[in-house]
Amino acid sequence: MKILSFNTCYGNGFSKGWWQYLIESWRYFYAGTRNFKKIVKLVKEINPDVAALTEIEGGSYRVNFVDQVKILAKEIGFATTFRHAKSGPNSILKKLPIFRNLCNAILAKGKDVVCRYRYLNDGVNRLVIQASITPEIDLFLVHLALINRVRKRQIRELSELIKSSSKKIILTGDFNTFGGLPELSLLARSNKLHSVNRYSQPTFPSWGPNRELDFFLISSDIKVKDFRIIESDLSDHLPILLEIE
Repeated sequence: MKILSFNTCYGNGFSKGWWQYLIESWRYFYAGTRNFKKIVKLVKEINPDVAALTEIEGGSYRVNFVDQVKILAKEIGFATTFRHAKSGPNSILKKLPIFRNLCNAILAKGKDVVCRYRYLNDGVNRLVIQASITPEIDLFLVHLALINRVRKRQIRELSELIKSSSKKIILTGDFNTFGGLPELSLLARSNKLHSVNRYSQPTFPSWGPNRELDFFLISSDIKVKDFRIIESDLSDHLPILLEIE
């Protein structure tokens, strides 16, 4: 089974340098579909069994009302899709035209996948998607806070959420851990997880990676066939790919 984890940056195409965030800030309000079409092509080439995606658009005017999750499912042949807004159910952001369509999603080729949506108590990005991708494995997808003190509280709460599962665990997403893997050490120890990125190779920013923000943390009894970081200039994050037996 191949599992892709990728922060797609809503298809904005921020992948050339820090200057883009300022000089091309208009992309936050109109990104179009050109770069997203390239993302579809990349995912099709990788051909994962499961795609765990953060920062994906659900179809606002900024992407010409294109539902990126539905397009990926159709183009690549995913049978099951789970998508939800990143902010909490009572967040004021859900009332705004752009923000209510900013999502995280899990797409799977199997039809028998079961999913739950959880929201952490702190932060703007609070969504946790829990998907049973096999009868033995639960996949958790997260996108944690940029602010360190908020992220610490989220990590503690996330650790307790994971403990509620009786299955083997794969935890992935964009953790925004500017301090690297040590920020996740307590969560990993208490849930008996380890990172498959043995040498802590960086995943951000894509034009000159120097921070490990994107992870696969897995249960020790899951057998890994391969792990790699994929070179790409389609987002400010690099995609990561895990293959398990």
